[in-house]
Amino acid sequence: MDRIKIEMSRGFRILKNRYLIYLLIFGISFLLQREVLLDIPMGDNKTPLKYKDKNIVINSLVHSLVLVFIIFLIEIFYRECLN
Repeated sequence: MDRIKIEMSRGFRILKNRYLIYLLIFGISFLLQREVLLDIPMGDNKTPLKYKDKNIVINSLVHSLVLVFIIFLIEIFYRECLN
């Protein structure tokens, strides 16, 4: 039980100190999703910017959140991975 408390306190400390970096990663990863900002038109698709489509925005948000969460977990357990 103490191990979980130690990891939680380390996670909150990292999140408090680096929340701007995580927001920056989230924003950049959201905009660089394939269909939001940098879509390559294929076939009869004439508009490359699809950020107004609700399904594409939700999909991009979920993928960006997963990416930020994985980076956060790697940063929490970074010391344990090296040992």
